Amino acid sequence: MQNRDNTMKKVLVVIPSIARMVCLTVVANARKTLKHHGYLPVFYLGIHGQFLNADFQKTAAKQKEIHVVKYTGASGEGAGILTAIKQGTAHEHPDLVLIITDDFELESKHLHKIAKAAEKSDLSIGIWDKYTEKTFPLPQALNEKATVSILTYSNPQYKPKTLKPIKTLKLPNKNAYQTYSTLYGFSPATWKKINRELNSFKQSKSALMQAGIEVGIVLSALKLNLRIKQVTMPRRFEHSTPCTAQEQKNHRKSRATQFNDGLQVALEFLTNTGQKNKVPNVKKYAGKMKQKILTSRILAKGQKPRRSKTESAMHLK
Repeated sequence: MQNRDNTMKKVLVVIPSIARMVCLTVVANARKTLKHHGYLPVFYLGIHGQFLNADFQKTAAKQKEIHVVKYTGASGEGAGILTAIKQGTAHEHPDLVLIITDDFELESKHLHKIAKAAEKSDLSIGIWDKYTEKTFPLPQALNEKATVSILTYSNPQYKPKTLKPIKTLKLPNKNAYQTYSTLYGFSPATWKKINRELNSFKQSKSALMQAGIEVGIVLSALKLNLRIKQVTMPRRFEHSTPCTAQEQKNHRKSRATQFNDGLQVALEFLTNTGQKNKVPNVKKYAGKMKQKILTSRILAKGQKPRRSKTESAMHLK
């Protein structure tokens, strides 16, 4: 536990990780920008025991702000986040809690923007900038745009007289709440409210332990009528474009799996919040979009393949 400078707000930064060394680069980026903007960060990395290795633990142990939170059972983004937040808030008593949902180097350099927005709202989240989609393989872009459309359609405040078919939203859109957006920020008090809502998910709990946690967080905030501030982020696809047939197959499959995680959470949310009349439209739309994700070409017309500077074979997102 760090000594707190009275002029700096303490922030707990939670990262679910599979113990790749690039995670420590993410920590270094976040530490630098947060301290520069007047925050005192402490990092809790939620890592499943199967991924922990001696080299990572040894390197992480040299940095006093880093705490590795080992967990067992099913592994996943949601499981790592929930475990790390529970332990971190109990031990650190932070002013703010920030989540970096994956080992993304670029977004971590802008984490201070999420922190500042969280001080002026209940929940701050990242949203694409106008260049983001141009860097994404099509299956990923389709997955994320379709998920945002379902999430927006599932908003309890959205009560049309007649339910029209869902149309995929264009992003950014002031009426659309982004998810799978990498960065989130809130106070510990806000997290208690959101966490109570997350605990109400039963049928989709396994999806919530995976990527569905992000959909669950935003939907819970909408149900609670919390003030949500979206921060435009320079998000980029940070991996090499899938080129071989097997790489492309794996990419499509992983995007479809992520989409399904969010869908399962949204469907249970609709039932829990008295919006069962929206379920048939959501299922119909989701079926079409999942098929598109699984069969779309990897690059849009005119889109060029890219080569990552920090390529890795495994990734949570």
